[in-house]
Amino acid sequence: MVVPIAVCLGFGFFAFDAFIDASFFDEDRRGFLTNLVDPEPMDIWMRMVVFVLIVSFSLYARFLMRGLVALTDELTEQRDSLAQRVAEATEELQMRNNSLEDEILLRNNLEADLRELAITDPLTRLFNRRKFLEDMAAANLVDRRYKTGIAIILCDIDRFKVINDTNGHDVGDAVLIRFAEILKKNTRETDIVARWGGEEFAILVASNEAPKVVAIAEKLRQSIQEATFPRSLSVTASFGVAILGGDGDIDTLMGDADKALYRVKAEGRNAVRFFGEPASQAP
Repeated sequence: MVVPIAVCLGFGFFAFDAFIDASFFDEDRRGFLTNLVDPEPMDIWMRMVVFVLIVSFSLYARFLMRGLVALTDELTEQRDSLAQRVAEATEELQMRNNSLEDEILLRNNLEADLRELAITDPLTRLFNRRKFLEDMAAANLVDRRYKTGIAIILCDIDRFKVINDTNGHDVGDAVLIRFAEILKKNTRETDIVARWGGEEFAILVASNEAPKVVAIAEKLRQSIQEATFPRSLSVTASFGVAILGGDGDIDTLMGDADKALYRVKAEGRNAVRFFGEPASQAP
């Protein structure tokens, strides 16, 4: 297509040059057709040179255009290929990111489960002894700074071995679960309830008022005595209460609560005793 156009342009120049010569530069007034068909020798050479230049430039321009088109096609292909690779890499990164997020979530869930297993009693779902000791240590630090007070309530299911031996361990486990539910339901959100071991439970109360803590224990005792247990068993519990003194520590506190609980067991069970309370003042 370029070559015919170049040839037409060349011949067009021939005609235009002949017209210019006939109109402005021909002193002999030879006319347009004469100048076109039979030009002067110099005009022939000039027209041939211009014709060759026009055709050569056209061919060169055609060559450049073909190269430019090829380069454009190549760049377009490279761009599309790069875009495709970027899209594939982005998709792969997104998949890896999603996989990593799932792995992190799974790991966090596993860590949370492990943490819960480490601090929770698997049967009753209360805190275990380890977590209770940690909370006691933290409460002791708070008490030293703000004088909030620390009290411990230890409780033990009365004659639990008889329940187990008579009804089986499955019923015994059901009694423990029900017992834990009652303790949790009848304590405050600020109180910490834990399974201390076996059929023994512990409650941490932030208070230095003995009557208040004894009242909490008494409420728990009555709730257990009135509650319904598996196989309509009659279940009671004994409670020992102690408050941290000015010179005491948490080990001494637990020992005092245990002594009060032992006293209840020795006096007949199903009662609340405060450590240091004279026998004559026992309810």
